[in-house]
Amino acid sequence: MEPHRPARLASDASEAGDPEAAPRRRKRRDALPLDEKWLEDEAVRSLARSDQSRRRLIETLERKLDARCARTDEDGDAFRASIPGIVDRLVDRGYVDDHRLAAHLFERGRAAGRSRAWIEQQLFAKGIEPATLREIERERTEEATGARSDDDGGFAHTDEVEAAFRVARKKRLGPFCPDPTKRIAERQRHLGFLARRGFSSDVAHHVIDAEPAE
Repeated sequence: MEPHRPARLASDASEAGDPEAAPRRRKRRDALPLDEKWLEDEAVRSLARSDQSRRRLIETLERKLDARCARTDEDGDAFRASIPGIVDRLVDRGYVDDHRLAAHLFERGRAAGRSRAWIEQQLFAKGIEPATLREIERERTEEATGARSDDDGGFAHTDEVEAAFRVARKKRLGPFCPDPTKRIAERQRHLGFLARRGFSSDVAHHVIDAEPAE
């Protein structure tokens, strides 16, 4: 599932590929009135380049406001308080959706064999709260099994084990090691590899000590 992004503004699309376009666009935008419309246009431009969480987009607009005021000596304090409301309007229009973004990043992380801890760290770095990750995991489990999970995320264990097995298969660790003697000699290294990927000790032992794969 790819994140939804608004289309580029016409002025940006018409100058795509021009190395001197960015300074010209910035100069033109700095000449526009500093108001909520300017901030919303900047938000749309930013979202057209990359999907962002609500918290990250607020931070982006604050930086853009500070950067413009540093260039033009304008006073942006009167508009800073309006930034959360501008972002909320984009949320209502579907341009910003933390749940959608988190689900996309979660699926991409799991497909790459990432641990839950790694995924949660990446989501938090992008401004997505842990509660959103728990909600996504709950939905995945209910969809797959029809069973509801508890609030402690106990359902995530199976998904975590599957992700760890994908890593072991790709890296030929544990039961996927073709040489039984080497597997025994390098058991601790294999366990340490999964641990560094963020997998818990019990998951790492479960996977590395599994029966040899066919």
